[in-house]
Amino acid sequence: MTADELDLGRAVRGALLTALLALVAVGAGAVVVFRSSFSVDDLQGALAGADPGLVVGSIFAMSSGMVFFALRWRALMADGGAIPVTPLTGVVCSALLLNYAAPGPVGELAAAGIVQRRWGIPAAVALASDLHARFLGLGLAGVLAGGVWLFGDLPVPAEHDALMGAAAAAISLGAVGLAALSSRPQILRGLSSATVGRLAGEGVLGRAAGWLDQAVQHLADAFRGVIALPARAWASAAMWALGSHGAVTTGIWLGALALGFDAPLGGCLFTYAASTAGVVALFALPGGGQVGWDALFLAFFVTTTGASAEVGLAVTLLVRTQQTLLLLAGVGALVWTGRGTGPQVASGSSKSERPT
Repeated sequence: MTADELDLGRAVRGALLTALLALVAVGAGAVVVFRSSFSVDDLQGALAGADPGLVVGSIFAMSSGMVFFALRWRALMADGGAIPVTPLTGVVCSALLLNYAAPGPVGELAAAGIVQRRWGIPAAVALASDLHARFLGLGLAGVLAGGVWLFGDLPVPAEHDALMGAAAAAISLGAVGLAALSSRPQILRGLSSATVGRLAGEGVLGRAAGWLDQAVQHLADAFRGVIALPARAWASAAMWALGSHGAVTTGIWLGALALGFDAPLGGCLFTYAASTAGVVALFALPGGGQVGWDALFLAFFVTTTGASAEVGLAVTLLVRTQQTLLLLAGVGALVWTGRGTGPQVASGSSKSERPT
C-alpha cells in the first residue's frame, strides 16, 4: 500500500463498520451471557441517566491517552525530539484508523511512512521505535495487571477467583515475556533468514521473499538502534506509558461514575491493563481484535468492580464510542498528511527522499 494507493474513503468506511460491528457483537454477547439477569430497560436507564459533564470528562481523559502514546513513541525515536506532539498524536490516531480497516500492523507501517514523509525520520527507525514503545506499554500493562491482582482488594466473587487468578498470571507473564523478547533483534533476524531468506531468488516469489527478508533485516538493525538508546530515553518512554495507562484508567472510572456507579479504581486499572495485555493474540485480525478486546473488557470490568451487567455494558459502549471518535481524528490526520503514506521501510539517510 502506497500513498497513492490508499483509498481513504474505503478505509474510513471499513473502520467505522468494524467499530459498529464490535458494538453490536459485544452487546449481543452480553445479552446472551447475562441473559438470566440482564435487563434492557436497566441498560437504557443507565445510559439515559448518564451525567453529561462526566461523560465528556471521561472521553477527554481516555483520549488524552493518545497524547501519551505519541510522547512514548517520540521518546524512543532517534532524532525525533523535535517532532511536535500534536501532529504526532494525529499520526497515532491515523494508525488506529487503519488498524480497524485492515488486518495486521497496517496502521503502524503507514504511520512510520507518514513520519518519514513529514519529518525525515527513516521509516524503519520510526517503525522500530513505535513497536518497541508498544511492547514497553504492553509489558507495563502486564505488570500493572499482575500487581493489582496480587496487592489490590478487588471484589471478585469467590467462584471466579481461581479462574481470574490464572488469567491474570497468564496475561502478565505473557505480556512481560513478549516485551522482553522484543529486545532480542537477533532472533528476528535469524527467523527471517531461516524462512523467507531461504526462498529468495529468481521469479516473482523469490524476489518478493528477498525483499521481505531485506526489509526485516533493516528493521532488526533499527531495533538494535532503539535498544542502544540511553537509559533516560527508556525511562521517559516508561513514564509516558504509565501516564497513558493512568489517563485511560481515569477515563474509565469517570465513565462509570457518569452512569452512577463508583467503580473501584483498582478494578478499572486491572480491567484496562489486563484487556490491553491479553488481546495481543488477536492483533492480526481486522480491527486489531476489537471485539475480543471489548469482550475481555466487559468480563473483567463486571468481575473486578462488582458492576451489574447493564453498567458494565454501558461502560464498554462508552469506551467504544470514544474509540470511534478517535477514528474520526484519524481521518483528519490522514487528510492532513496528504492521504497518508504507505508502509515504506527505509534504511538510508535520515532525510526523506520526498519533499514536504
